Formats: sequence, C-alpha cells, structure tokens
Amino acid sequence: MIEIKASKSEYPTLLDSSWKIHNFNLQGLHTTDTGYGAFNPKRDTCSALERGGKTFPASTTCVQLALGSKLNFSDVFVSGVTNLAFPYTDRSFVIEYGYAINPIIDNFFLYPAASHYSWVPYFVERLQFRMATVCFRRSKLLGLEALAVPLDWYTWAASGVSFTLLAIFLSAITLRDNRMLKDTFYYFIRTWQWILSCLSAQYHGTPGTVFYQGSMFSSLITLTRPDLPSNLESVIDSKIQIVTNTWTPAYGIFTSLLKYYLLDDIFTDYTAIKSTKLFRTLNDLKRRINCIYLSSRSPFLIGLYISERREVQFNNDFSDQVMDTFAIINSERDLDETLAGVGMKRVPFVVRHTEPPVFF
Repeated sequence: MIEIKASKSEYPTLLDSSWKIHNFNLQGLHTTDTGYGAFNPKRDTCSALERGGKTFPASTTCVQLALGSKLNFSDVFVSGVTNLAFPYTDRSFVIEYGYAINPIIDNFFLYPAASHYSWVPYFVERLQFRMATVCFRRSKLLGLEALAVPLDWYTWAASGVSFTLLAIFLSAITLRDNRMLKDTFYYFIRTWQWILSCLSAQYHGTPGTVFYQGSMFSSLITLTRPDLPSNLESVIDSKIQIVTNTWTPAYGIFTSLLKYYLLDDIFTDYTAIKSTKLFRTLNDLKRRINCIYLSSRSPFLIGLYISERREVQFNNDFSDQVMDTFAIINSERDLDETLAGVGMKRVPFVVRHTEPPVFF
C-alpha cells in the first residue's frame, strides 16, 4: 500500500490526518476483495493457487489476509464469513483490490482531497495484455495429411503403378517354376510387403508401423504444426474467433476490462493513434472480440470448459462452444491460467504472440 501525496495547493498533511482520524481504531473497518468472492483456507493457500499442475499467485487475496492480520480488520470476507458485530460499517472507507486503469485513476485516485479513496494498492508488477492463438486438430488426421501433402496426386499414382508392376514382375517368376496360381498371389502379397518394408527402412517384417529416420518416407510422416497467426494484425486478417475473459467490476456488474475500458479509452483519444492501419485494426478488434463469462470468473475453469467442448456464455448474452481455432487476449496472469485449463482434456497447438503489447 502506498499513500498518494497531496498536491501543492492542498494542505500537506490533509491526507495523512484524514487517514489517521478514520483509522486510528481499525475495529469495524470494512474490506472487500473485488477480484475474488471468497477465500477458502482449506482449499487455497496464500502463497499460490495450484490448478492443473501449475501455480498461479493470488496477490489480491494475500494482500487482504496480510492486512487483516497486521491491522486487525474485524470485517474481512474470508470463506464468505463477515463480522456481524459491525453491521453499519462506513462504506466510504472501504479498501478495495482490483485493476487500476486510466479512467479509475483519473476519476478516483488523483487529487486526494476530492478523491473517493485516499490510498491505493501498489504492486511492483505491471500487468500487460498478451495474446495467443490456439488450435485443436484431430490427431488421427495428422499423419495422413503429412504423408499426402508433400507429393501430388500424379506422383502418388505413378509410384503406385510402378510398385504394382514390380510386384507383378517378381511374382511372375514363380510361374516359371510350375507353381500354382495360389502361390503366385501369395508371392505378389509378399512382394508388396517387402517393397513397403524397404521403403520404410524396416527389415524386420512389420511394414507400415514404424518409420525410421533416414528412410525414404520418414521425412513425409511428420506432425507439422498448423500455420497460425502470430500477431494482432494477422489475427484480424485471418477472421478467426477472438475471445477474452479478463473481467473487472464496474457499476455493480462485471464487464470486460479490454473491450469496455481499454479499447474505449483508446478511441476516446483517437488522435493518440498515429497509424491509420492500427486504428482500423483496433476498431475491428473491438467489433469482433467476444467476452467469455462464467459465474465463477475463474480463467482456469473457462479454459477447462473450452477443452471439454462445453458451452460458455458470450457477452452475457448467448451460450455456445468456442471454435477449434481461436485467438485469446488477456492479462498475462489470466492468459497463463486459461491456457493451463485449455490443455487439460485436449492437446492444443498454442502460439504465444511475442509482439510488444498494445494494451497495459
């Protein structure tokens, strides 16, 4: 926690004295955590929330618990329990934890004498919005596609005819030895078997199962990653689905931090955007982006729903499944947690964008 200093035109000790007057006795001071509804000490830990084999810090909850322990808060939302001894807490002095973005800083935290809040949480970390492209593909098609794509239809047809003629030629030799027709068919099949074995560098009699490095076909059987867009502009041009699930409370409801705050803030002062192309890209992003909402607001759970092909709620309006290829743009922490959930039930191809972030 850091104190915002008063401006030069204000009484230097106004903020400090105001804070001391209302907080000399912290019994009854009300605190809320706008990032998390409740904290269960039996399930969660203050150092981290562990989900899906990965660890994600829960800094807001830890700050609340640390302050409550040090300053003896008597009405802290922990495990959904409140202190009924102070039902009429002065709501004008509520300590809140959440995202601090430009409009809120301008309207609430600047000029302390007239601000709604006199103290703000301070973290050494500045959260950035990052983007990733995710693609689910059926694994059983990967080998077939990789085998068929390198050679065109004429090459495959010519190869098939050549191998067949070779098998017929070798099988015809058995007729010279007065073998029966049944034996000729047997040798024809065996010849095809050995042709495939030689082509795949398998000399142990099990063709078509394992392809060794250095064989003729080994370079064709590869799990090639799909060509996915790797920056904001290519995502917009590709027309794939774009989603976000970083939410922030505003006016009693949860709204998308990206769509309804950051983008709106950019377009309010559109003269700051020097590039016409960037302005058009951001405008298309605002128009096409879909906000995923769950009542729990857990990024990991949203990712798990996507992985399980379950329906999620878009824009607080309609429910549907997320497409198999989509781009997601979130704050860094929410992005990590969402992608961890996405990989729980299915194995996705994920391309994390490395371009400098447009949003902070």
